[in-house]
Amino acid sequence: MYSRPLVSFPNVSKTMHRNPLSASRAGLIVSNQFEVKLEVQRPASLHISRFDGERSQHLYVHKGAMTIYDTVNRFYATAEVPDGIEAAMKFG
Repeated sequence: MYSRPLVSFPNVSKTMHRNPLSASRAGLIVSNQFEVKLEVQRPASLHISRFDGERSQHLYVHKGAMTIYDTVNRFYATAEVPDGIEAAMKFG
């Protein structure tokens, strides 16, 4: 089940919650729960965060730079990308 607050464009803020998903694989029960937040500030800023109860991972795009960050490993990396969200997502 997903829950999404109402949003207005062009600036977007979304939160999605995923309930535990259980599946049987070779007799094992697999469970996964996480929260994803998406924040968009058009035309050039994007923030996506993922939280699973232990670790938080982030992706930022802002004015020609893309940064990823993992809170548990205290790891981040940044790269130059084309300005604009769509151009940055197609870059690679």
